[in-house]
Amino acid sequence: MTLSEVAVVSGWPEALTMSEPIVVHHRRTVLGAIAFGAFVFVACAPRIALRAVATGGSDLVIGLATAATGILFFGSVLRFAWRKMVSDEPALVITDQGLDERSSIGSAGFIPWDDVAGIGREGIWPFGFIVLQMKEPGEFIRRLPLGLPFHAYANRLLGYGPVNIAPLTLDMPARELEQLLEKRRDGAQRWT
Repeated sequence: MTLSEVAVVSGWPEALTMSEPIVVHHRRTVLGAIAFGAFVFVACAPRIALRAVATGGSDLVIGLATAATGILFFGSVLRFAWRKMVSDEPALVITDQGLDERSSIGSAGFIPWDDVAGIGREGIWPFGFIVLQMKEPGEFIRRLPLGLPFHAYANRLLGYGPVNIAPLTLDMPARELEQLLEKRRDGAQRWT
């Protein structure tokens, strides 16, 4: 079911039954803005490096480290934003069994509701994150594909959960998405 079909359901999101999968896509305009910003940072990084080489001294190490970090981080952000912007792949698919999360660089894939202890929020809304609190975070992180455990551990070190959803990039309002996730998780726990 698409977002536009779901939106016409009376009493959204309360009227949804336990059998309707919900598909949420990325907002391409937001991804375009993110891609443009990342491109600007990647384009500026060589200038920072050249300036560091020209001035020398302690500025050399700081400038080269800043340029390298900028290229690696913002290059990956640019790649992610561009790939998601041109793809028709959904960001989230919410079902009775769980959540298929592909909305971030460190996409967790399918997460059964049995693994989710709670749903919270972090940050300043609407720019914050919906955080899935896992029942056993360590075990969940160990099951992630290669490369993703590092991303999940970094999120935990920053005070977030291993799975964070940025509603700003999605085509569903943050509060409705949070309510929908809670309703599906609670409903799945009631049915088991």
